[in-house]
Amino acid sequence: HIAGLDLQAGLRRVVGREDRYLELLRNFAAEQRDTPQRIEIALREGEAEQAERLAHTLKGLAGTIGAAALHDAAFMLEESIHADRSADTLPEVRQLLDALLAALRPMLDQHAAQSAASASAPVAVALDSAAAAEAIQTLLSLLRSDDANAQRHFAEHQALFSARLGEQFRRIQTAIDGLALDEALEIMEEITG
Repeated sequence: HIAGLDLQAGLRRVVGREDRYLELLRNFAAEQRDTPQRIEIALREGEAEQAERLAHTLKGLAGTIGAAALHDAAFMLEESIHADRSADTLPEVRQLLDALLAALRPMLDQHAAQSAASASAPVAVALDSAAAAEAIQTLLSLLRSDDANAQRHFAEHQALFSARLGEQFRRIQTAIDGLALDEALEIMEEITG
């Protein structure tokens, strides 16, 4: 049991695959921990659209992992930013997010330690340029169509994308896992130019 998290709802979204769910939780914790601060900065700098996008992504990811209260609070925050560029519910979002991350930390730390102990030598990925270019083009096409199959395609070619996308890989993976396909597309288009 983890406070603020409906584990069963989260597992249903990944068809009961615990390894996949743990990966979602790990990515969520890594990528979203400073979202309230980033929203605050965006609003202070007059970047309301960026603040709204951040709240939208947090809402989607919270829903995906089964954090209903955080999802609802992020939804209200997104709506208030959209309506009048205010962030009245930001303290509530921050409190719910901090509490959830604190509850997740022990489980994620334990899992990371177990994974490190049982990790085998890294597998070298042979990069076939034509295959890589084709996989990237297919992903871009799926993202532009707002097609949820982008998630499956990304997972099937994960090693290739990891090798090709470098430091942006985690950001794209988090966005796609949370079905924030517009955000994933934006990052991919920045990379591919």
